[in-house]
Amino acid sequence: MGWMAITGVPRVPEGVRVRSRLSARFDGPQALVVARAPAGYGKTVAMAHWASTTEATGVWIRFRENQVGAAALVQLIGAELDAAGLLEPGSTLRSASDALAGGADPWQLLRHGLRARTGTITLALDGLERLADESSVGLLDALLDLPGL
Repeated sequence: MGWMAITGVPRVPEGVRVRSRLSARFDGPQALVVARAPAGYGKTVAMAHWASTTEATGVWIRFRENQVGAAALVQLIGAELDAAGLLEPGSTLRSASDALAGGADPWQLLRHGLRARTGTITLALDGLERLADESSVGLLDALLDLPGL
């Protein structure tokens, strides 16, 4: 498929000191990398620097609302992947809002949608502290179940 990228990465402002050593922590074979520090310590800048230079394929998602629940999280992931052109035409994630409104289980919907993809997908999630506990747990479970995530 050739070189892809993380789409939706915020622009790193000019004059901001980019700490390459910190950005490099996001590269590697690990399935999950968490950057944790107080506000203003450069987590987003480091991740944005990495995401703008990596060969990984995926999407950047910034959480702006507090207590993001499972349905909202899965709907957001599906919408961002679809907007980036990373979902197949028949993917269940393309119609996530309709499926969730009809009572579909958000985590099953996410698993089915991501399993239908070929290759690996990277989710660069900014603002994980805004997720509801159920969403954090569900996301970790999905990560364990989906080797391509």
